[in-house]
Amino acid sequence: MLLRIVLATMATLLVAACTSDAASTPAPERSTPTVSPTSTPVPTPTPVDDTEARQAAAALGRFGGDADVLAVDWDAFRVRFDDWRGSIESCGEADRRADLRSWVVDFGAVSLAAASLDFPSGTAAARDSLTSAITLEEGGLRELRDGWTPGSDAAFTLYERARTAAVIGRQEARARIVELIAIQETGEETEPEPAAPPPPGIPPGFLPPEPPPAPLADEDALAEFKTALEDSWVSWDDFHLRFDAWRRTDGDCAQSEVRDRLEAFARDFDAVLGRANALVRPSVVRPLAEQLIEAAVRESEALAGLRDAWTAYDAGPWSALDGTRRGADGLRRQVRSSLDELNLQYGISAS
Repeated sequence: MLLRIVLATMATLLVAACTSDAASTPAPERSTPTVSPTSTPVPTPTPVDDTEARQAAAALGRFGGDADVLAVDWDAFRVRFDDWRGSIESCGEADRRADLRSWVVDFGAVSLAAASLDFPSGTAAARDSLTSAITLEEGGLRELRDGWTPGSDAAFTLYERARTAAVIGRQEARARIVELIAIQETGEETEPEPAAPPPPGIPPGFLPPEPPPAPLADEDALAEFKTALEDSWVSWDDFHLRFDAWRRTDGDCAQSEVRDRLEAFARDFDAVLGRANALVRPSVVRPLAEQLIEAAVRESEALAGLRDAWTAYDAGPWSALDGTRRGADGLRRQVRSSLDELNLQYGISAS
């Protein structure tokens, strides 16, 4: 459970007003000074009260620290779970079911810690991503507890997918927190300046040439993203080649062999999903990375659906996979096109 430290120190400034008991001696009328009509009193500087801004920055910093502690506890839970899973071969069915019930209870502590976070103003998006990630993993654990059957790893595979989706949500939440803290520290988020009126003599409807794009601050990160994207592309296409080659000969396989192969392909695609999820995400290409992850998640879920719904001589599950794969390929092409446009905009070689 997270330790809450509430800083409630408030400094009070006491100002003492002093008055003089000495009475001033009236001066003769002839010596009374004349005030010049042009003299202007010097204004007293008004101190800027930045208490609210400092409190907001402190609250955001505490939230970021608490979220980091939550991530450590969450990862520790996963390490313990993975250690247990690696040793369950020696456990009987009753012991496994009891352990699965215990894991759901144990994850409740992580869920409770997330619910107890103090979400300051402006962190709604991070809160939603984190809450969604918690819900995904907790739901995956419950489905594993209720759906596990001896001799089958299907329920564990579904939980692994839920964990992967939860990782994406956690990363999205962390990225938003880091972005908010950077804005607080640098104050770079400003309102756009109004457009200047056109110079006199410019005919109506005339469009001046667009100014060159601002310099790309993170060109190295963009290059790293391009390299990782190419690796992901190769892995994805290689999977399609192997899957399609097997699909053309699946009529020669016994039903049990088809199910085993579909199970293996669903597991193999996790490597493709992992590559997409591991993409670096500089701000300029973050939407592209998230779009590619969405495509991978869709295809991963479709492969799991085919594995679970396949029956001999039923084309329905195959049609569902084909439709999802076409949609995922469309998203991939959009990512490629957008990246090419970005390279062209900043004059970066596409090679």
